[in-house]
Amino acid sequence: EGRNGIRFQADQSLSEIDASAFDMVFLPGGPGVLPLAKNALISEIIQSYDHGSKFVAAIYTAPKFLAQAAILENRPATGHYQLIEIPDCSQGRIVQSAHIITSQGAGTAIEFGIKLAAWIVGEETAQSVADSIHAI
Repeated sequence: EGRNGIRFQADQSLSEIDASAFDMVFLPGGPGVLPLAKNALISEIIQSYDHGSKFVAAIYTAPKFLAQAAILENRPATGHYQLIEIPDCSQGRIVQSAHIITSQGAGTAIEFGIKLAAWIVGEETAQSVADSIHAI
C-alpha cells in the first residue's frame, strides 16, 4: 500500500512470471517500495536486464534497487535527495546511462514518462504525447 492508501493487487507473483518476456523493467519509487529493495529476485531481474542491455528505469527512491543490484558502478544516476548511498549520484532531473535511466521523483515524472515513451515508441510518437498533454 502506498503513502496515499492506494493498493495494487498483482495477478501473479513475481516468481510466476517470465521476466525476460518484457522490453523494460520499470521500478516505481516511494516509501512503499523500500521494503522490497533487498528482494533477491528483483535484484536478479535487474541484473539480467542490465546484462542483456535491456531498458531499466527507476524513479524517486527506486534507484536504490539499482545500486543494491550493483549495476550503477561507474554509471551516473539520480534519485530522491535522500538516496545518498547511490554512487555517482547526480543532481540531474533525469539521468540516462546507456540502457539505464533514472529520475528524481514526482516533479520529474511527466518528463521521465515522455523520455521512456521515446525509448519505446520513438521520438515522434513521444513528442505527440507530450504535445497532447501540454508537457515540455
